Amino acid sequence: MSSRVVRAHEPLSTEVHGETIMMDSQLGRYVNLDGVATAIWRELAEPIDVATLCDRLQARYAGDSETIRRDVLAFAAQLIENGLVRELD
Repeated sequence: MSSRVVRAHEPLSTEVHGETIMMDSQLGRYVNLDGVATAIWRELAEPIDVATLCDRLQARYAGDSETIRRDVLAFAAQLIENGLVRELD
């Protein structure tokens, strides 16, 4: 939760009806982010602590803090695994 994360690079992207569609040329594929994932992606434009990210989402969306934290950690892990987000020292 104390890790700081940020976008690793800027894939080509556009928002359509509150969702983000990205073309990641490094991965050679398209990625579609739903509304909540788009909100997370926006937050990752600047370095942010995972705990702060969870707190901001908790303030914005209904849901218990444990579920939000679990889901954010899982999504962040996917983004890191796919090279879209990196952890900072």
